[in-house]
Amino acid sequence: MQETKFSFGGLICLFICLIIFNFTFAQDAQNTRGMVKIVPPIPNLSDEDIGYSESWALVIGIDNYLSYPHLRTAVSGAKAFAQKLKEEFGFKPEHVIELYNEQATKERIEAILKDSLFKSLSQNDRLIIYYGGHGDTFNGQIGYICPYDADKNRLPFTAISMNDINELNKIFVAKHIWYIFDCCFSGLAAVRGGINDLPPPEKDYYKKLLTKRTRQILTAGQSDELASDLGPDSTSSPFTYFLLEAMESSQVRDNYGVLQASKIGQYVKEKVSRYTGAKQSPLIDRFPESENGDMLLWKPVDHPITLKPIDLQRVNGNQTPLDLLIQIKNKNYGKKNFVIVFWDSYCVPCMHEIKALNNIPLPHDFQIITVNLDNPDQTLDFTRAKNFISQFENDKFINLFLISNEQKIEILQNLQFTGTPLTILVDKDLNIRYYKKGFDFKVPQAPMLMSSELVNARIR
Repeated sequence: MQETKFSFGGLICLFICLIIFNFTFAQDAQNTRGMVKIVPPIPNLSDEDIGYSESWALVIGIDNYLSYPHLRTAVSGAKAFAQKLKEEFGFKPEHVIELYNEQATKERIEAILKDSLFKSLSQNDRLIIYYGGHGDTFNGQIGYICPYDADKNRLPFTAISMNDINELNKIFVAKHIWYIFDCCFSGLAAVRGGINDLPPPEKDYYKKLLTKRTRQILTAGQSDELASDLGPDSTSSPFTYFLLEAMESSQVRDNYGVLQASKIGQYVKEKVSRYTGAKQSPLIDRFPESENGDMLLWKPVDHPITLKPIDLQRVNGNQTPLDLLIQIKNKNYGKKNFVIVFWDSYCVPCMHEIKALNNIPLPHDFQIITVNLDNPDQTLDFTRAKNFISQFENDKFINLFLISNEQKIEILQNLQFTGTPLTILVDKDLNIRYYKKGFDFKVPQAPMLMSSELVNARIR
């Protein structure tokens, strides 16, 4: 596929999503379990390269069975997972099909899989199938998920086999499918396509993940393990509890706020194994039909995040409202893009960030604004900050300081960050378009991504 520059729509999604980013194994047998296309916030890719046309999910949770022991948390865990997809990860409510207890019969589940979803899926879609309930085996070789009306004595005829699930991989045209099975014996679902991860994120990394088909699976345990029904919060199993936690964890999210299904699985496996004392070890795998893609999840936001107006001061002590300064620069000098660096005098990476910006030949419609976060009441720190920034008194730079230390807390709360340097790009209306923490010493040449991604894809 031809590589294109990162589009305006993708840029906005990147900026917005990055701002928003910023925890007793039951022994009892009764307590075991036998929107419009949204472009992810990924740089260097066009809308045509990335994303999904539509997102679908089938979420099943069964506590009450006709012939199997009742469970306590399958339904509540499944509902929590479905709610997270709809409310936080951009899945349209009408595309998340939920079946609980008596709704989840074999006939109903198969009708949705083989009729509704089969007809609805397109080649650029993603599909998640989540099942929480009992799992069972026939002759210890074939694994089954057990619908509400499953009969243990007639398992091959009343349950859904993993062979049936595997057939879906061949008939479903969706680009990415992720099976999540919170049940016993679910390890028998895997067909050992194997995990063959790509190198760490780089320019074409996401393109490879998003343009290659994948059929992934994450199970609650291996084929010879029982899956606990009671997790730390008593409203979900350990497996689902840590699945939901992984979807919020900064350990799983990358620098762009993106979650990979494989990395979610690794997090869940480690947490569940530790919580259950290695009695339950989730399995992460791909089916042979996969092409080493990886399902991606992210939290879209459909409104701009705006930097709140704040009064600051110049080096001479004159007060300057930040919003008024930006409006004047836009009206009188044609500035459209404002790079704002929050820094403090004890931060060595901050110094590198500012020096790097000074060395970049920014377009005429860009303006750099530095905001020092040292306490103005601490004379030594304040003086050191002024002495450093005074060497950057040129047309590119406007250097501002806090009026009071309380403003630092206000800024921290608004931008949801805890350290410096923090570099953001805002337009004339203070809508934040780009958000970057820290300075990367590994990037060749000081300009880092400012000279490539930000400038080349700047707001027009």
